[in-house]
Amino acid sequence: MNAREAFQYGFRLHCATEGCDEAQTRQRAVQAMKMVKSGLWGAAKDVGGAAITALSAIAEKAWPLAVLGPPAVGIGAGYMAAKALDNPYDIEEARMNELLAEYKQAIKTMKQRASEAQPMHLV
Repeated sequence: MNAREAFQYGFRLHCATEGCDEAQTRQRAVQAMKMVKSGLWGAAKDVGGAAITALSAIAEKAWPLAVLGPPAVGIGAGYMAAKALDNPYDIEEARMNELLAEYKQAIKTMKQRASEAQPMHLV
């Protein structure tokens, strides 16, 4: 999902949580596009004064963090999840240990049977 699709999904989800039907959602989208095209943000910067100008400056400088932050967090979370779910035991090593235990048990059983099969010599 690219950024545009993610925005559209979020916009539609927001409208759905507010109970908007398809026509109302379309109307909100049209209003938003008109506001963007009319330069309402630029007018608000002029009217809003220093606070909005400062926020705008911060937003202009922080856009790399906004763009690169979520993927970096996702990569980090994925790495941590993979490490948390990773099996620290080697399957082949476990199979070899199990086979070795079976061999040891078989040797023990054979020795026991061999000692039982030999007649006891009384002196």
